[in-house]
Amino acid sequence: MVLMLSLSTIALWYKYNYEEYEEIRWITIPKTLNVSIGIVSVLQAGSTRAKYKTAMDSMECYALRQNYTYIVVNGTDYKEECPQEDITFQRHCIVAQLLNVTTLDWILFVDSDIGVVNEKVRLENVLDSSMDIIFYDRMFNHEIMAGQNKCTAKPTGC
Repeated sequence: MVLMLSLSTIALWYKYNYEEYEEIRWITIPKTLNVSIGIVSVLQAGSTRAKYKTAMDSMECYALRQNYTYIVVNGTDYKEECPQEDITFQRHCIVAQLLNVTTLDWILFVDSDIGVVNEKVRLENVLDSSMDIIFYDRMFNHEIMAGQNKCTAKPTGC
């Protein structure tokens, strides 16, 4: 099973809802749990890290500061395992592949253009091992966001 949370949940603790603010609940996993976390960005074919330098540098710095693994992959490197033509779907397949071949307990997937707002917030503070998938709605139009997800490798599988 897969657990998905948004980086926006980490960076923004309030969401906009019909001109009122609604507080987002903190979910804390005890610090006694030793989990390995990776942050993954998937570049589209023909794209380079230079295009997203500011955002990706901030993500890499955050990962180093928090002792997370930062992984940047190119979609063309996974064409055989993930033949989806649309990068929107292919990147989710790539994250699933990475969960199978790494020793990471959790992977936070972020679009390449997403930077870190508050580098002091640890991802462990928003993990909820009782959830399989968590999506969220955008603040400005309430659609479900697919640009950031948090995934876990559980023994039960998908």
